[in-house]
Amino acid sequence: MDKIVEILQGPRGPLIAAGVLLAAALIGGLVFLKVRAIVAVGRIARRSRRGKKLEGQAARLLSAKGYSVLGEQVPAEIRLRIDGAETRSTIHVDFIARKGGRLFAADSKSGAAVESPGRAEVRRQLLEYCLAFGCDGGLLVDMENRRVREVDFGTMLAARGGLGAAGALCLALCAGLVGVAVGWTFF
Repeated sequence: MDKIVEILQGPRGPLIAAGVLLAAALIGGLVFLKVRAIVAVGRIARRSRRGKKLEGQAARLLSAKGYSVLGEQVPAEIRLRIDGAETRSTIHVDFIARKGGRLFAADSKSGAAVESPGRAEVRRQLLEYCLAFGCDGGLLVDMENRRVREVDFGTMLAARGGLGAAGALCLALCAGLVGVAVGWTFF
């Protein structure tokens, strides 16, 4: 200990002390970032487990509300043209359901996403599903409040017989916006 005091009181003492403090700050910062990353991964994993659990209950909720569940985690291939090149992608909707002769794309949500089906990322995702699966409307299955919200896109889907260039552009825009929303939320 006396040797350390002697070094610190020497001509290079302040420089050595500053270097030690800088190293300690860097190490502390790296430890903080690592701990924060571990906590974030744990939070995401818990949220994902909770979401999967609630999604499993969503089919029962839809049935209880009078919807016939026709499929779960139903895939659809969408094709887009980006700068003239065809691109294919697969999307999955939580449920395809029917009620009163109408076909619905249903998305199960929990947490802040259930506040309003009018939220941009929720609305765009439901619209993308409705276009891709040829549905009459979308359902937001609110697992926080145990209710099903029906979202009708009206005339936007009435003319879906031929998707056309404008529809394909809308679908591409929706897919891109959903990707941005998902990326923003999880990364």
